[in-house]
Amino acid sequence: MRVKSGLEIDSVFRLDRLWASVTGWIFNTNSPESSRTQTRYHEFCVPEGSVFMVDSVLRCVSSILPVILVLLSRPVEADDDWADSFYQFRIPLEVEVAETGWHVLPVDAERITREINRVGLFRFDPQYLAFNHVKLVEVDESGKAIDVTVDGGFTLVRGGPELAAEALAGKGDKNTISVTPGDYHLMRFTSSGGGKCPALAYEPIFPPGTPLRRHVYRISYIAPLLPQSKRTHDVLFVPDGKEMELLVRGRFIGTIHDISVRSAKIRLMANITKPGVRRFHLYYQPMGSHHLQVPVRRRDEVPRQVATLRSVGAAAEYTGDTRYRVGDSASVRAWFAESTVKITRKLRSPRQVRRGIRIKAAANESQSFQLVLTPRRATTLDSVVLSPLTGSGRTISMRNAEVNLVDYVPIRKSSYITPGRFTGDIGDPLLPLDRSVPLDPLDGNRAVWITLHVPAGTPAGTYTGTLKVAMGDEGLDVPVELEVFGFELPEFASFGSDMGGQYMVKHLNHLKKAPRRVIDYHGISSKADILKLTRGYYDRMAASKFYPKNTALLTEIGMNWTPPPAGFNVDQPGNFISLKDWDFTRFNAELDHFINRRKVNSLCLLHTNPTACNQFNHLPGAPLARPAVSSPHTTMGWQTWRKMTLVAYDNPKSRKNVTAVTRKQFDNVMMQFFRRTAQELDKHGWLDRVHVLIDETENPTRLAHFLKLLKSDPLTARIRVVACMQGLGLLDPGSPGNERLKEFPFPQLIDTYCPEIDENYDRWMPYYFDDYKIPRDRRKLWCYIVTTSRIAIDTPGINNRVLALDVFQRGGSGVLMWESFGWDHLYGGSSNPWKDPYTRHANGSLAFFYPPRGSDGADNGKPDFSITPSLRLSTFRESVDDFEYARILEDLVKAGLKKSVDTRGARRALSDIRRFFPENTNWSQNDAWFLELRERLAREIVALQKRLDG
Repeated sequence: MRVKSGLEIDSVFRLDRLWASVTGWIFNTNSPESSRTQTRYHEFCVPEGSVFMVDSVLRCVSSILPVILVLLSRPVEADDDWADSFYQFRIPLEVEVAETGWHVLPVDAERITREINRVGLFRFDPQYLAFNHVKLVEVDESGKAIDVTVDGGFTLVRGGPELAAEALAGKGDKNTISVTPGDYHLMRFTSSGGGKCPALAYEPIFPPGTPLRRHVYRISYIAPLLPQSKRTHDVLFVPDGKEMELLVRGRFIGTIHDISVRSAKIRLMANITKPGVRRFHLYYQPMGSHHLQVPVRRRDEVPRQVATLRSVGAAAEYTGDTRYRVGDSASVRAWFAESTVKITRKLRSPRQVRRGIRIKAAANESQSFQLVLTPRRATTLDSVVLSPLTGSGRTISMRNAEVNLVDYVPIRKSSYITPGRFTGDIGDPLLPLDRSVPLDPLDGNRAVWITLHVPAGTPAGTYTGTLKVAMGDEGLDVPVELEVFGFELPEFASFGSDMGGQYMVKHLNHLKKAPRRVIDYHGISSKADILKLTRGYYDRMAASKFYPKNTALLTEIGMNWTPPPAGFNVDQPGNFISLKDWDFTRFNAELDHFINRRKVNSLCLLHTNPTACNQFNHLPGAPLARPAVSSPHTTMGWQTWRKMTLVAYDNPKSRKNVTAVTRKQFDNVMMQFFRRTAQELDKHGWLDRVHVLIDETENPTRLAHFLKLLKSDPLTARIRVVACMQGLGLLDPGSPGNERLKEFPFPQLIDTYCPEIDENYDRWMPYYFDDYKIPRDRRKLWCYIVTTSRIAIDTPGINNRVLALDVFQRGGSGVLMWESFGWDHLYGGSSNPWKDPYTRHANGSLAFFYPPRGSDGADNGKPDFSITPSLRLSTFRESVDDFEYARILEDLVKAGLKKSVDTRGARRALSDIRRFFPENTNWSQNDAWFLELRERLAREIVALQKRLDG
């Protein structure tokens, strides 16, 4: 029997975690008797595993009503009366005051966090309340807003004696002051000339309890380099000891003109204009949880008047159109969830109901969504098929639509870097839906991840079809509506990436006695099988705009060489290594596949660092019987398949298997390699997509020589230099280590700066463009990630989605992550993410794919070419497309300003990107508002393009 999408009352109620649902009229105990609110769902405790038939529930409601009223929270109200959808949560408050004026409202961070944690899936930390993202709205008895401009919010008041009065006295670099453990303190100082913050020693880079972190200070974000101009800065902190060391002079510090440290109090305050009972909705938006937020609201003293708190209602969550019910059958409740919604076995189905699924996308865009099935009885999910979509006089074929089953992985220990914590089973791996899947109420939700592709050239309009779900002895038809916007995403993405994929045959966990490679998990060892597997993985990465470091990583270029006639390390005229017999046939074929067909927009030709850039790694010898497991900075195929002669200048004696050469010999062979390779790339139109990656470590003199050499030839100068930055020596001439340079050449030699932007180690500030004379060109900035909630599994889904738009608002256009197959992980005990994905960086860090299910990495002689991506890979693609929306609109605004066309709406939409990212390490967790903003960007693109064309 096939059921059309429709909704009916539950015939069976069974909820995990001791919960059950009841539909009906319930009196609101916080309102007068005459006021009652209709709610779809209330929750009450029942014995685990209990099952109630509807008639039984209805008969027993009257008898259990007193218990329900005790246990119930205030009813969740509809989204349509939400005062500002920027705020994700809302808490009703009722207070009483005897007179007008400023009052303290006795609601603290713990109470707010406790209330919202009862509603959402993830648990936020009250210690990192987003003080600046609380809004008070006065409401009447029915909950209707009567004043949306209440003057109030969390406010900081400084008090107590000055603690840093003598910090600048004397000539010493350091000064120790007394502080109170566990209390808020505010440091205010004025500086100029760049340098670092006086609280440098308390930057929370490493997790608490690790050897490299000697304190457990909570502290607001500290810029890695302060502005060159004279400015005043505030730093909020909570110490864990009685003393604090301030760094006020020295090689790391600019000029500190003044500094003050005093204790501080932070209270929720409001200016109440009428005495008596007042009702408010407290709107709150969680942000990040690695740094404190410094309240922008200030007062000289805490009000003497404290309001009487009469009641605190249950929190409600604004979800917009991120999830809604789309159909019921006898076996399941079906509901839609955006790709930003993390699915768990016990996540409750939403209250909202829609007639079907609505998707919005541009032409040449792929869009993913989830169909979640909450079982009502045991059955099987047999297939999910999306029909062709018709509209605007044409049909969009869904033959290329992808349908995958979202599988679960266990989170045993929360990632320390994520703002919202979770433990338990959570959806992440995507499996092919190629066999029947059991559905059972005892197993909870099962989700299907569906990706549809809108071809280039698809006209704007609405296209409709059906999602057909086959289950056991019944089916469910869910209407699907696709709105195609009137613009198209570019053939090649404007957002670049270098996402690793380099450990196919290399050992990632080289510190382990028996490390396992990607090929070990797949049970393969032959060259043909390795190339087949690698092609499959790289194709999948390319489809997600998640580009490998080098798509031709294991593809050889034919080349031989002869040693210098008079020997190595001898400077004589003509005494150079000679590279010869070049053959690019296979290399060109691989790049044709990935660049011309798969539209990969970036390729790393060479990976080096300032310490190792005096070494040349591209002198291939005889073929190897087995692939090399550890080729330094692998980027070319011969480093894997042939014996290598490594040559280096500048004292390479301490390195094993390295042959010493003169610098002239090194310069000559390096430029032979780059010139010949650049000629071939240029012939095919690929040279401008190639970069050299400069990794971490410090040796500015050696790096300057390498880069000057590369940029000395007009052809090789077109190879972009992308420089990773953990430190700031490539940016700041005064940075320690640059003293030996006669000049500071890097601004002319580096094409793209790539600073780390992890929450615990964010190295980029917007004023760097001006302070260090970097052109405001998006190609000048990529960003580097490794320890961040943006790539974690156990984090609100919005964090996996924000990356590219975060880079956009910083002024950049690309991202780097050094690996995507971190299964046998270097930083943590995880060797199988199916069983435990925890690492020191985050759950799932550096692992965007899963090994074959059940594989332990041992060679069992059974090749397995299955590829299991994570849903985070698909979400990354959507993040890149978010970037495209913003970039297209930005370009249209520039064109509009030149033609004096009205761009106000477009500029407001672009400025709201910054509202979502108010600080480097604090961004909103509100996926509903984020997706609404994305739609606004799309509609402004269409409207502004029409004005420009008109």
